[in-house]
Amino acid sequence: MTLKETYLKEVKNLIKDPYIYVCIKPISGMKSLNQFRFLIKKMFREVSKLYGIYEPHRHLKYVSIIEINKSIILGDDLYMGKFSKTSKSVQRNGNVTTNYLDVTDNIDELGFHTHIFLQKSFNNTEISHNLLKQYISNCFHKMGININYYEKRDEVYSIDNFINYHTKQLHYLNSEFLIYNTTKLLNPINTELQYP
Repeated sequence: MTLKETYLKEVKNLIKDPYIYVCIKPISGMKSLNQFRFLIKKMFREVSKLYGIYEPHRHLKYVSIIEINKSIILGDDLYMGKFSKTSKSVQRNGNVTTNYLDVTDNIDELGFHTHIFLQKSFNNTEISHNLLKQYISNCFHKMGININYYEKRDEVYSIDNFINYHTKQLHYLNSEFLIYNTTKLLNPINTELQYP
């Protein structure tokens, strides 16, 4: 199963019920991709606890794809977990080498952001939009990270077109950029596994 197929499966499982769409874009202060992943999972665990949900398998269900603005637009691809840079260096022996940028470095330059689909309620208990925005903002601000927060409350006109638009980068990326707990698995699947 490809990364895109996994993402589509998880999103479609989630949006069978009423859902909320959120986009979070770090403006400054984000140190690494791993920190971004950690904060996404942490904030939704904490929101779950605010509603009295402590069992991991009942936590708020969500699917997040982390996208990268600048590098993908430039057509750079991942090479062993790194993005290739256009700059090349010439060694003394005349060999030309390409420099690579680790995906966990220079995160502000790369322009990481995430598109998140999440369930709208716990057992008919409506999630407060104000509480959600406040907690997400506070979660990042406590770490010294400024963000832009966008939430779409109305139904997306064409969910298939909307999802397809946000999966345009997936063939460039690896499983580090996909986060979900719409199933009992709290971590992304290993996309290198072979399925029958």
